[in-house]
Amino acid sequence: HDQTQILERYGPRYPDAIRVTQQLEQIDRQIADESRRIVSGLQANAQAASARAGSLRGELSRLRGEQAGNTRASAVASSLKRQAEARSSVYTQTSEAAQKMVSRQQGAMPMASIVEPAVIPERATFPNKPLMLVFGVLFGLIAASATVAVLEANSVGFRTMQDIEQGLGLPYLASLPQVTPPRGTIGGDNPFRPWDEVVDRPMSSFAEGLRSLRTTLAQSREGTGAQVIALSSSVPREGKTSTAASLARVMAMAGDRVVLVDCDLRRNALADLTPDTDTGLVEVLRGQAPVERALVSDSRVEGLSILPLAQSVFDPADLFTDDAIAMVLDSLRDRFDAIILDVPPILAVADARKLAMRADAVVLLVAWNKTPQQAARRALAQLERDNANVIGAAFTLVKHQTGFVDPDDPAYYSMMYEQYYGRQRA
Repeated sequence: HDQTQILERYGPRYPDAIRVTQQLEQIDRQIADESRRIVSGLQANAQAASARAGSLRGELSRLRGEQAGNTRASAVASSLKRQAEARSSVYTQTSEAAQKMVSRQQGAMPMASIVEPAVIPERATFPNKPLMLVFGVLFGLIAASATVAVLEANSVGFRTMQDIEQGLGLPYLASLPQVTPPRGTIGGDNPFRPWDEVVDRPMSSFAEGLRSLRTTLAQSREGTGAQVIALSSSVPREGKTSTAASLARVMAMAGDRVVLVDCDLRRNALADLTPDTDTGLVEVLRGQAPVERALVSDSRVEGLSILPLAQSVFDPADLFTDDAIAMVLDSLRDRFDAIILDVPPILAVADARKLAMRADAVVLLVAWNKTPQQAARRALAQLERDNANVIGAAFTLVKHQTGFVDPDDPAYYSMMYEQYYGRQRA
């Protein structure tokens, strides 16, 4: 009220008015501070009371939990007590029954007596070994017969001398076993070549098979004057080149003057025998060099010459003309006792038939248990249509150790020959 009168009388700038206003503001601040202090104290007291109440509630919950746990424990204890009493009762009853049974046994008289002493058996009554042995032998024979029947049914190639004679209608000439490279010769500096087998191991079954083929061919030459002998096959990879080179060496080692002519112009498979030549059959057929210049002597066998290929030709159709072939063969006939032609496969290369027609005799090589019979028959039919003189067929790549060689086949006995002579070295 005094402040209002002073302000109305003197205005807000009057010193007394300013002093009174400041005193009032200070009093208001003190009142506000005291109010806040009182409120803070009340709030702290309220929080402490709330915390105490929460603690009391937790303690109450714990006490209630303990009371519930004690109740459950009491129930479990009561249950265990009842189970113990029940088992004790069962034990008591069982014990009493056992005592009664013992009393009866002690009071009863024995009724058992020995009628006859037991005899210890001298052998087992089961299993019956002789009977099991008989069944085992019979089962083995049946299984072996079934295996042979399955192999026979799945076989597409020739395996016996009768297969050759009945399937192709040709005389059987020889059987040449597959040559296994010695250890350390695969992938080395001196790779293994089958035609070296006849020089390094002249007593092997492979060399003996070639000598048998040479004897058959010699008889044919005496009867028909066959001098030019062509070796061919129906399809590739039947051991044709290896057989031709090996046969030429065997014939030369027997004293014949022999020339081996590489007629498979696409492969040059005999390059290992003549590594440094620059003149061969192609140059002779083209009239670029005489036959004498192209001939190369074998470095390991005396009496064997080779008419090699200095280059491979992938389109040789124009080379094997009748006049060119006749010129080469006539020139060779005057110098050699036997001319061995390594001819391409009949079904694979067209010019093979031209060479076969010019040969005095043709030997059809058949890879043992590999060459399809249908392919061999087709090749023979083509040769017969061309009037080629096919004198017979010979097996190559025969695997004696498989056990499927016919006992009537001479190759069957070459296994014993190999065991007796094969380890001897030249």
